[in-house]
Amino acid sequence: MSTRFDCQPDVHAFAYRPQSETDSWIESRSTTALRGLADTQIHIDVDGKSCRRLGVLVSGHVLVYDGDGNLSFSGAITPYRGHEGDCQASSEFVRCVNGESTEVSHWPVFGCPIIASVKAFGNESNDGQ
Repeated sequence: MSTRFDCQPDVHAFAYRPQSETDSWIESRSTTALRGLADTQIHIDVDGKSCRRLGVLVSGHVLVYDGDGNLSFSGAITPYRGHEGDCQASSEFVRCVNGESTEVSHWPVFGCPIIASVKAFGNESNDGQ
């Protein structure tokens, strides 16, 4: 996706890490790529607590909040897992980052479950939390 942002957004990426692993467990091509983006912070999300709080259950889920903290985009920015290049969702994502969209835009997410015990369709996890 070619970036067409009117301003540089603050990016907060959450990298899932099981409680039993060290912080180095998150290191991957994705975290390396994220570190290459300006104004990007990577947060280590131990046992997916932050993702659960945000309602994010699948890798690749993107949330965009406007300057007032209102959600404007939720979902994937690709039409299927592993896709690269522009698509309708990525175009809408850029519109939301640029403040050009007034309604919340929801898109399907194609990725791996962040927490293995999460049941399909967003049901509660099996771990009793």
